[in-house]
Amino acid sequence: MHVDAFKDGIVRVVLINERNTVLLVFVLDYPSGRVHTNLEDGGLMTGENAPEEIDVVSYATFFYNVLGNRIAELACGNLEPIDCEIVIPENIITPNPDRAIKEAVLRFRCERAGGAE
Repeated sequence: MHVDAFKDGIVRVVLINERNTVLLVFVLDYPSGRVHTNLEDGGLMTGENAPEEIDVVSYATFFYNVLGNRIAELACGNLEPIDCEIVIPENIITPNPDRAIKEAVLRFRCERAGGAE
């Protein structure tokens, strides 16, 4: 976890898994006392390691559960987790998280096998 940017009490925190394949971004809004998820800037990354199916499952679980207005928590070490505020635009139709995760894994398997969706 590292701080990517900060200004006026707003801190952008980036979390990257140990394999450098999954990126999560959170915004710590100290003036309002809230933590927000930032789905637009997170995702799977390819670098020295290519994402594997477990990475797809992990990110899709986070993404679709946040999109489905479930609880996201930011935890660091042994400190108590902090619930993140989730704001979904009204024009977004949220898919069923369980079905969307399965579809993301199937797309990954097809791409990995060289097939088309």
